[in-house]
Formats: sequence, structure tokens, C-alpha cells
Amino acid sequence: PPDRPAVVVSAAAPPRIPPSEREAMAAAGLTEERLLSIQARVKEQHARLAARFPRGRHVEFAGSGHAVHSDEPERTRDEILEVLKEARRAKKEDAAPQRPDRTRAS
Repeated sequence: PPDRPAVVVSAAAPPRIPPSEREAMAAAGLTEERLLSIQARVKEQHARLAARFPRGRHVEFAGSGHAVHSDEPERTRDEILEVLKEARRAKKEDAAPQRPDRTRAS
């Protein structure tokens, strides 16, 4: 992966199952315990994905369910802006002229 900032966001709140859907989900084998297990695996995958980037971060939104961008729009915006800020800073550093090494071997 390129040496670029990246953020991977995970929902940390337990899945919310509307009462009207609980019976159908349970019949399909999607119990609350099963959903929590799936969520834990997804978070592990998110952490591994973030770790693949030299400047990657994995962030969990404690108050969010599946739709983190809807549940916590301000925090989502802040994370995106932070990645953009890091990318701009890195671009400036990359564009800065490199000084030649003036040390001499004796």
C-alpha cells in the first residue's frame, strides 16, 4: 500500500435490531450473539486493513451502529478532515527540496 494516511472506521455499538425484525432474524440464525460475533470479526478485519498502511489508523465509534456516517456525522467529518490534513502535510513535505548530504567520509 502507498505511504498515505488512511483511517478505517468501525461501529462499536452493539447491533440494533428493530423489534419488528427480531423474529425473522432469529429464524434465519441471526441471533444477537451471532451478530456480536460477526461485528467482532469485522472490527478485527478493519484493524488489519488499517495496519496495512504505514500511516493507517483504526477508529471505533462507540455510539455508532452500522451506519457510522449517519450515527456520528460530525465525528465522521472530523476523521475525514484529519486524513486530508495529513495528506496535505505529507504532500508539502514531499515537495520540499531535499538538501544534499554534505557529510564527508574521512
